[in-house]
Amino acid sequence: LSASLKNSATLLGVSPERILSRVGLSPSLANDSDLSVGADTYFRIWEATRIEADRPSFEMDLAMA
Repeated sequence: LSASLKNSATLLGVSPERILSRVGLSPSLANDSDLSVGADTYFRIWEATRIEADRPSFEMDLAMA
């Protein structure tokens, strides 16, 4: 998850640490290459990423990457 989160956050111009904080996880987990979360948390991370990015083209930006 960590590499995927960092790549997506970089593409969208948001901080992975802020995303993790938004879902109640420690920002330091952004550097944990073995980070594993349950499905509920995974989808909350994506929702937090969408909110942090604040872009109408969020889905398209990710699809085109």
